[in-house]
Amino acid sequence: MRGTLTGRWTATGIAILGLLPGAAIGTAAQEEQAPQIIASGTAEETIHATTASFSIDITALAASAAAASAESARVAGAVRKALDAARLSRNEIVQSQLTVAPRWNYDQATQRQKLAGYEATTIMQIETDRLQRLGAYMDAALGAGATGVSMVSFSAKNSDEARRRALAQAVSQARADAETVARAGGGTLGELLLLTAENSRGVGPLAVVTTGRRVSEVEGTNIIPMQIKVTAGVVGHWRFVPGKAAQ
Repeated sequence: MRGTLTGRWTATGIAILGLLPGAAIGTAAQEEQAPQIIASGTAEETIHATTASFSIDITALAASAAAASAESARVAGAVRKALDAARLSRNEIVQSQLTVAPRWNYDQATQRQKLAGYEATTIMQIETDRLQRLGAYMDAALGAGATGVSMVSFSAKNSDEARRRALAQAVSQARADAETVARAGGGTLGELLLLTAENSRGVGPLAVVTTGRRVSEVEGTNIIPMQIKVTAGVVGHWRFVPGKAAQ
């Protein structure tokens, strides 16, 4: 973190605010406009994922909406049975929804859209903490007739603890930078006047999914879990005490 000794808060996030000589202001204004050092800090914690979520798609095309819906429902039932056999509990299927819509194709001869049938799609949203079973769940669903599975996204149940550790590190970084600026400015760092925390965020990359040539093959689908990165930032205001820098 770098800063400059100026009368304004610079874009870098560190600055010293000072008063013009001889300015006539009240006590409250003096407290507010006393020379300050403003410093920001950021820190990152990496934790292991504990929960994974993905969706299973079941799509059926038929001449009528009713036929497409019935076919999608039939395959969805087979997929649920396969997931039961793969030891997925029913409460790990957090959502299931069915949509039906007409499928249109462009007819080159007439240069118009032509109704090709009706498409029914059932989407099952899966959320589980048994990460070692992810590949087995996907293989079971695809083997039972599912037409696709989404990439896996990960989250962590202990992200709050990681965020607090990152916040503590960010505060230490901001204070260290502020002390450096104070010494460079010929003074010392005074008491803390204000400390604000920026919105923390957790970033978990999507899983890498590789599928074997056939569902029946031993290797099947391999899921490589990713780690979660939790980032926190703070901005601190300290009083700047002019004078000889501390040795």
